[in-house]
Amino acid sequence: MGGDLPGIVSRLDYLRDLGVNLIYLNPIFWSSSNHRYNTYDYYKIDPRLGTHADFKQLVDKTHANNIRIVIDGVFNHCGRGFYPFLDVMENGIHSSYKNWFHVKDFPVNAYGKHKFQGWQDRPLMPIFNLADPQCRQYLLDVALYWTAQGIDGWRLDAVGETTQLDFWEAFYALVKKHNPGAYLLAEIWGDGLSWMNKQCFDGMTNYQFRDLTLDFFIHRKIHAATFVKNIEKLLQHYAPNKTHAMCNMLGSHDTERIITLAKGDIKKLKLAIVFLFVYPGIPAIYYGDEIGIEGGHDPDNRRTMQWDCAHWNHGLRDFIKQMIKIRRSLNALRYGDWQTIACTNHKNTCAFMRRSSAQDFVLIIFNNGDQPASITLDLDNKIASSSGQFVELLGNGEYQYRANLLDVNNIAPHSAALLTPLLPDLMSNQ
Repeated sequence: MGGDLPGIVSRLDYLRDLGVNLIYLNPIFWSSSNHRYNTYDYYKIDPRLGTHADFKQLVDKTHANNIRIVIDGVFNHCGRGFYPFLDVMENGIHSSYKNWFHVKDFPVNAYGKHKFQGWQDRPLMPIFNLADPQCRQYLLDVALYWTAQGIDGWRLDAVGETTQLDFWEAFYALVKKHNPGAYLLAEIWGDGLSWMNKQCFDGMTNYQFRDLTLDFFIHRKIHAATFVKNIEKLLQHYAPNKTHAMCNMLGSHDTERIITLAKGDIKKLKLAIVFLFVYPGIPAIYYGDEIGIEGGHDPDNRRTMQWDCAHWNHGLRDFIKQMIKIRRSLNALRYGDWQTIACTNHKNTCAFMRRSSAQDFVLIIFNNGDQPASITLDLDNKIASSSGQFVELLGNGEYQYRANLLDVNNIAPHSAALLTPLLPDLMSNQ
């Protein structure tokens, strides 16, 4: 769409100002499409995006700005312009690459989807046979090559559609040996327990989190009790270290834009954003969501970034910037455990606590109802006995603390309140 790697470098100040500390890029390798999920050459940057030198500059500049960079690895399938697949089409049964793919019959042609398996039955993207030793080794070599270029991790496409756990175990071991701090993220849309129980990935794309968040705050299909029950179930489904490494999102390049789903209702959207930033895991923002870019189903959701600030929703951007700052300022929101404190179904309110110690905690209250609400929280044995002074970070509600009970009153409809002990270092950062 005209953007390129030097363009990202030129906008690092924007990202740093917003508070971003990790960038995930969709595929950047050579292909025929603008989405680049049909890779032609895994060792070349698409010339429309720049050169290898441009990529090195991007890695160096992001690191200099304390921003990490994760790239998209498409190892479930390739493009039909990939040279081993071209060789299969040319040499058929005699091709040394014939076992790299799931070929049903020869000869193979580029549009013969019934002759070979393609991603979602599309001949544009032949599926790899990850059980083939030569194919596996090629892809592992690709992983090692780009990891050695200084990237901070991989987002691995269509993992949920593969069956070769041993390939991903080998991938994980190889990357972690070279860079123990690398982040390996699996694209999985549904239940990923079978993947997360193995030493394959650090986390996954948490679409389960997205579905629950949208159902409660945006679509309002469920009430507070159902929401709380399902959130608790999700938290217990994965090991804590996996939960904290999940990529939580409200939107992605594969979904409708969040503001479009909310039908422009900023109050609903802000509630979902608060939940995104208080929930365990890694909060992810799809580019442009912070300024209110609209978009329906793919490809409408992939509109280009709007750099003319006259067209921005500045209030939305400021709110997201505020939530990023709060998240990064409070260890309890980054590392703490999660407890449900209260739930009132008829008022559609619920309250949670993130806590890393008796002195370091955040109380999170949601009023997803249509009327102002008040709630009383029993904090007995949950916080330090000397704690009695709080600061409310979002300017919603009034509170009174008495004998381990915290009364929070007049919480506006469709709003949230965040309360934490009055910490001088936090206040100085605001």
